[in-house]
Amino acid sequence: DTTSLGLRDDNSLDVPSRAATVGWYERSASPGTVGPAVFAAHVNYHGEQGAFARLGEMRPGDLIEIHRDDNTTAVYAVERVGQYGKDAFPTEAVYAPTPDSEIRMITCGGVFNEQSRSYEDNIVVFGHLVDGYRPV
Repeated sequence: DTTSLGLRDDNSLDVPSRAATVGWYERSASPGTVGPAVFAAHVNYHGEQGAFARLGEMRPGDLIEIHRDDNTTAVYAVERVGQYGKDAFPTEAVYAPTPDSEIRMITCGGVFNEQSRSYEDNIVVFGHLVDGYRPV
């Protein structure tokens, strides 16, 4: 299940409204085209495991397949996985233009703060396009 995501009033990225939904930031690159394609999903949501529950377990070299609306698949390889405090989010590294096709996948991580009802960190996966194909 996927959805488009925009920005909130405070210019932060919106989040999907369901645990199993992955959101694509509508102002980011379309997967397989030049620039960073940015995706966000929950690690968990209202007691349900989120679509990105295991995002922090990804390792360099792992492959990510994004199935596109034109019936092609863009294949990305993970370069690195980072954990950042919400006050130190790497905005430039995530959203800045890139000379080739890249991917960013974002979820929450770290310690869950019961008072704010939110995680203190974000997990970000950075990757680059390595292949593309059309299923037969």
